[in-house]
Amino acid sequence: MKLLSTLIASLLLAVSGMAHAQQIQEKHLLSGKEKLDPQSGYILISTPSEMHGTFMRIPDASDWEYYRKTREARLEEAKKEYPGKLATWQKQADRAVMEGRKPFPRPVEPNAETFSIGPIENFMRDTFGIYQFSKDKKVPVYRYLIGVKPGTYAWFGPTVPGIAFRNPDYCNCMGTVKFEVKAGVITDLGDFLMTVARRDGLTGKDKIDAAGGVFSTSRDGRGEVGAEAARYGVPPSLSALPAVRAEFHASGKINNFHNVTVNRVRPIPGILGYDRDTVIDLRTGARLTSEFAVLDPDPDTDQDDTAEAKSDK
Repeated sequence: MKLLSTLIASLLLAVSGMAHAQQIQEKHLLSGKEKLDPQSGYILISTPSEMHGTFMRIPDASDWEYYRKTREARLEEAKKEYPGKLATWQKQADRAVMEGRKPFPRPVEPNAETFSIGPIENFMRDTFGIYQFSKDKKVPVYRYLIGVKPGTYAWFGPTVPGIAFRNPDYCNCMGTVKFEVKAGVITDLGDFLMTVARRDGLTGKDKIDAAGGVFSTSRDGRGEVGAEAARYGVPPSLSALPAVRAEFHASGKINNFHNVTVNRVRPIPGILGYDRDTVIDLRTGARLTSEFAVLDPDPDTDQDDTAEAKSDK
């Protein structure tokens, strides 16, 4: 089991791109094996059952600079490797012609216009779910604590790239919520992801809606659950840093680069709404489009200014 956990952790690191969430365990914090870094931001998630998921950090100017430099470096590597690949292809093509077979397509020479390292979203994800910070099956409460780069994070959904969990994965690609994480602060999400945001917003009803308690649609007549339904709480073991409750805002669409089931967070009174397939920020009335720019935006320009347009209503 320990070997399996190590292999899973290694795989998570391999697929995490630029974002490297530190999954912290309470026992290691109490023993001094791990410490909270005041330069890092922290996200605390509490759930009544085991959970996993991915957050997407909205890229800032430094992230775009890292992305550009990484692309440039990999392009230079690809250019150096191209002559060897072309020579290998030529030998295989000559043999194919001699044997009456159709050669494989000629490799394309990499250049600045065609070379790609994938979308920046692949570099911006932070995951949780392998290691719990703490758990109490009697309450029940399961807590997850991850150390992340300070910034704005969108809730992508209960999916972790490359890892298969028992519960079905989906992404909130068609609408979700975001929140700010500051350095040296524990941002407490409480059980918001389970009681409020973990909802099937496309079909209007899912299996957890049929259950009672925190998932019951009887909280109102429309199946909507307000943000106040979430329960918060930071354990004493995290007293080394100040903690704040997450302030949730509507977040625009995110590409489904994991190829999982597409979903969206249900409407949240006062925070998130929809006009057909358009995400509405109920705090401002703004109509939101994509949360991520297709190309590198002007670092001095706030992405929200380009991604949002005021509602005509």
